[in-house]
Amino acid sequence: MKSFSKNNKKKQDEYSKYWLGKCDRLTGKIWHTKYSTKICAVNNIDCKGNICMHHLIGKEHYLYRFDFDNMLDLCSYHHDWFSKFSPHSTPEFFLAWLAKIYPQKWQYILNNKGTITRKYELPFTFKQKYEELCLLSK
Repeated sequence: MKSFSKNNKKKQDEYSKYWLGKCDRLTGKIWHTKYSTKICAVNNIDCKGNICMHHLIGKEHYLYRFDFDNMLDLCSYHHDWFSKFSPHSTPEFFLAWLAKIYPQKWQYILNNKGTITRKYELPFTFKQKYEELCLLSK
């Protein structure tokens, strides 16, 4: 009987955290090199904080986790700490702002919210998504 290391077992499960982590890292790399404006969406200037890739529909919804239409550039301040409409500290104000300033992003949320996307119900495995992202990164 062949013995597998823990890492090999993780690689065998195409829905494992191993493949999810690889997808997350590659998605971030692609976003920051191909899709990011490198400017904070809140005030359209190059803020002092690092530019973050904010997921409009939370990352726990795996179907949208790697969808670049689900992402928006925010500086670290506006992403986490801005008291007027940070998506994490005051989500209701952030969503009202988003609907007014970025109606196409707001429509994306409306069209896709409420979809339950458990990992075993996805039309892809994380390993398949990683292979797709590898092609996109070239």
